[in-house]
Amino acid sequence: MNGLTPRMSELRNFIVAHEHRTGHAPSYEEMARGLGTSKSNAHRLASCLQERGYIRRVPRTSRSITARPEPAQSLAVAREHVAYCINAGMGLRQILEAIFNHAPQSVSMVTAIGQVAAAWEHMHEERQ
Repeated sequence: MNGLTPRMSELRNFIVAHEHRTGHAPSYEEMARGLGTSKSNAHRLASCLQERGYIRRVPRTSRSITARPEPAQSLAVAREHVAYCINAGMGLRQILEAIFNHAPQSVSMVTAIGQVAAAWEHMHEERQ
């Protein structure tokens, strides 16, 4: 994974495996135990993952971590969602929400809007 230290990759893999196995996010205590580190270090690593767009957290909520697609894959996923939304007749707001929810945080809104515009034009050309 690009831009991640080995420990960050280890934590992301742990989160993905835990979500897959249990259906919910691990607690910081479970992350610390799984990595053999302290809760504060698990929290710090999770913060780094969030800053890089690999996970999403809801502040002040327990088990609120969710793994996101790797950033390199995320734009492709966002493009697929845009095409689906356009074909389903969804409005611009819903399309932007689809991109925002599936693109990494490092993707700017300008990039997201550009993705929508390009997909929109492509889809309309195909229909004609």
